[in-house]
Amino acid sequence: MFRLLLAVLFSAAICAAPVAAQNNELSFSAGGGRLIGADDSKGTPAYTLAYTRYLTERWAVEGSLEVFYNKIPQISNTIYWDDYAGLQASALYHLRPAPDRRFVPYLTAGIGFTSTDITEIPAVRVIRLGGGFKYFFGQSRRLGLRVEARNEIINDNGIFFPPEQINFPSARVGVVYRF
Repeated sequence: MFRLLLAVLFSAAICAAPVAAQNNELSFSAGGGRLIGADDSKGTPAYTLAYTRYLTERWAVEGSLEVFYNKIPQISNTIYWDDYAGLQASALYHLRPAPDRRFVPYLTAGIGFTSTDITEIPAVRVIRLGGGFKYFFGQSRRLGLRVEARNEIINDNGIFFPPEQINFPSARVGVVYRF
């Protein structure tokens, strides 16, 4: 029920915003971080595909597909990469009005879910907190660079045994296209 309510509120915010040029962004970022549990930590690559919709000059909502990999050593001395995929909904607050600036710093907070297999394995909740900046090139300011540092708190996971809450601090760099 909570997921349905979250989806309805997110959709309503996007639909209620007036349609205007350069109020949308599509971005792809790649990077990595550390999965940190109570007694263990391990490095992992991470990828993000995101759609951002500006509601005002400073506020935006973002929906994203998040992917990261967990390296699991096997008994036969081989490595198995377990992939996690998830969806997140976030709010972005731009510290400077975004539409007419090249350099746009922002803060982000959101919630989502991740799983190793969304068809069979129940998803776990993810809380996202972070910040970063976007830098747009040229006169049209349509194409730019996106840099973000964040911490994702993943609850009750199977990454470490026994399952525990983990932190996933990471940094990502990518491209952003404004339209």
